[in-house]
Amino acid sequence: RREREYAESLRQANCDLEVQKAVLQQAADELNNNVEELGRRTRQLEEQAVQLERQKEELGEFTYVASHDLQEPLRKLVSFSSLLAIDVGDDLSEAARTDLNFITDAAHRMQALVQDLLALSRAGRAAMKNDRINLADCVARAEESLETLIEETGAELVHGELPPVRGDATLLSQLFQNLLSNALKFVGSDTKPRIEITAVRDDEGWTFGVRDNGIGMDPKYAQQIFAPFKRLHGRGEYKGTGIGLAICRKAVERHGGQIWVESEPGRGAHFKFTLGEVLEPEPVSSAS
Repeated sequence: RREREYAESLRQANCDLEVQKAVLQQAADELNNNVEELGRRTRQLEEQAVQLERQKEELGEFTYVASHDLQEPLRKLVSFSSLLAIDVGDDLSEAARTDLNFITDAAHRMQALVQDLLALSRAGRAAMKNDRINLADCVARAEESLETLIEETGAELVHGELPPVRGDATLLSQLFQNLLSNALKFVGSDTKPRIEITAVRDDEGWTFGVRDNGIGMDPKYAQQIFAPFKRLHGRGEYKGTGIGLAICRKAVERHGGQIWVESEPGRGAHFKFTLGEVLEPEPVSSAS
């Protein structure tokens, strides 16, 4: 009897083991299928990423070539419009002179747009340098480029010590130039611009910024304004092509950082950004 019970128990155990083996085999087959499917999808994503990168490069190349080739006919359009007004002189009717002014103004605006498109294309395509950069030098170059506008507006620009970073001096100078230009442009007619370059260090690292006392904006537009051609105001109110902040975003992202804005209507704006690698100041050697 005991032998029969033992044999029955052994048979039942073998049956249970076979069932468990079958369950494990089914699970293994499903896992293998999932791994194969994941591998297939990964390969598809990699192929799509390569294709998107190729299309991005082709689009950047097209933008650069198209913008570059547009400059010469635009220069001729502006030049010959001016010559036409001189050649005709007093014989040009008031209506014709108005039309000619519209043509010249449109050509000037197109020139500015083409130049900004080229700047945006270069910001995304140009080979990145990785030098030790003094941010104060980048700010100084930006101020020099905007010297006339700063003098015309009587703007006050202030900043404290700025740490060195590793990156591309041209892109970073362009970043500050666009942010400062923005701050000088979007200010009330009865307000003297005051712009502060900020640099704050916390547990997460360094956050830089450009704070102004301008007209500000509704926070709901805080992300949209970094897209190309996004304008919150009519061309008659404030000049510009709507590409400057897109260049800023491109410059920051290529340095491994992020850019955003904190603002409220009538209370100015504070454009903040991070950079990938901020360095410690070089020690000052003492005189022997």
